[in-house]
Amino acid sequence: MAFETEQEKFWAGEFGDQYIERNKLSPQLFASLCKEWCAILSRMSVAPKTILEFGANIGNNLHVLHTLLPDAQLSCIEINHTAAETVRQWGKAEVFEQS
Repeated sequence: MAFETEQEKFWAGEFGDQYIERNKLSPQLFASLCKEWCAILSRMSVAPKTILEFGANIGNNLHVLHTLLPDAQLSCIEINHTAAETVRQWGKAEVFEQS
C-alpha cells in the first residue's frame, strides 16, 4: 500500500506496531472502556445496529461493544497491517485495511 502522508506512514509503520504492544486489552482497560461505552450508549434512544470504528488498532473498543451489543454488526478501518490482522483473527468485525 502506498501512503500519501507522513501520518499514514507513521501509523502504518514501526510506531503503530509499538502502539499495539502498549495498548493490549487488559481486564482493567476492558472495565474502563466498558464504563465509558455504557455511559455513551445509555444516552442513545436506540442502540446502534451497525458500528464503524476509524483507527481501531487491535479492536479494544470493538471487543467492548461486542460484549455490550452482541447483535450489532461491527466494522473498522485500520491502516496498520499488524493491528488489522489482529482484528481479523478475532473474527467478529469486518476489517478495511486502509487509510
